[in-house]
Amino acid sequence: MMNWENLMDDIFAADHAPMGEPYWWQKIVRVADASIDPGRTYDAAIIGSGFTGLTAALELAGAGQSVIVIDAEIIGYGASTRNGGMLTPQVGQSYAVLARAFGPEVATNMHREAAGLVDFVESQLGRYGIDADFQRRTSFTGAITEAHFRHLEASISDLEQAGLTLELVPPGGERRYIRTDYYRGGRAFHNCGAVHPAKYHGGLVKAAVESGVLLVQKCRVNNIRRRRNYFELATGKSNIRAQQVVIATNGYDSKASGWHRRRIVPILSSIIATEPLGRERMDTLLPGGTIIG
Repeated sequence: MMNWENLMDDIFAADHAPMGEPYWWQKIVRVADASIDPGRTYDAAIIGSGFTGLTAALELAGAGQSVIVIDAEIIGYGASTRNGGMLTPQVGQSYAVLARAFGPEVATNMHREAAGLVDFVESQLGRYGIDADFQRRTSFTGAITEAHFRHLEASISDLEQAGLTLELVPPGGERRYIRTDYYRGGRAFHNCGAVHPAKYHGGLVKAAVESGVLLVQKCRVNNIRRRRNYFELATGKSNIRAQQVVIATNGYDSKASGWHRRRIVPILSSIIATEPLGRERMDTLLPGGTIIG
């Protein structure tokens, strides 16, 4: 009988992180719980403490609002500190799929919104003085078959109209971006980037605390009720009153809002992490620091 436990051990480096704990959590910022004042009505309550929730909190606090951020787990537990740090202006589905579902105008606007991603992150890092190993990079999507190549080729004109900068890479040209003969050409996005996700998130946490944002963790929001002049959030710790509520839980299910649950669209994302390969070997495998999307 095969010993699966030993087989699993063989694929891990000796110093791999515990199962379920991303190695970049070594840079995660741990925070102390803020106290909830049940008698206070906050200007805004934000559910979720990832990039979206903290960015919203910083904008609102900067406008003079009182803000409380609530997370069901520790601050930064979710996808914001578990991703690969690749900044690519893609929205999960191709332009053609979105255009068929919602119309060309909506598809174009969605991609135009995404086109500003890298510039926004860079400006935010500068605004709050965050060192997150930010780099401008090209993202390469390899064509697996000739039909796939034609599909990538057909997508370029629509994406360029939405403000993205792309290049069709002919068969044989892929080695400029990745040293393999597996692909048959592909498509290169040139307005992309890379960032250390936990450092980026940690910088947002620090900026939020300095801006007076209250961060409450291990506090699941079970229900949201609209009262006459405010919203009431029922949590496992205490009820919270707020004039506005922002749900920033991304793909994590929030039973507090049926409206939100009906609009969650799951997107598959997978990461393979290796032991450190060294700069010289990485430059050989991925010339120019290409990111693969």
